[in-house]
Amino acid sequence: MQTEHLAHADPSSATDLSPASPLSPARDLSPERLRDYQQRKSLASERHRAAMARILGLSDKEVAAILLLARSGHLTPGQLGGLLSLTSGGVTALTQRLERAGHIRRQPHPVDG
Repeated sequence: MQTEHLAHADPSSATDLSPASPLSPARDLSPERLRDYQQRKSLASERHRAAMARILGLSDKEVAAILLLARSGHLTPGQLGGLLSLTSGGVTALTQRLERAGHIRRQPHPVDG
């Protein structure tokens, strides 16, 4: 889903509808508002992962693994398992499924090489 940018047809009389800068005194940074922002971000992330899972035909754990690998660039199976709370057998099965589907590729560790 794309974010919309609202603009008035006549820029000289436009009302700024963009959110206040995080440093703006107009920004409400109360603990309640910050919790609300965090909850909205969390919900948006959950919806994004669910949409990815539906589109790619993957489980939530598989999508979480892909997102972690995309963010980090590379992880060892042990690191991935720790982040996903999976056993070594669970990580092996997950990575084999993702590799067979073409979503990831495994490479030898440069130190173990």
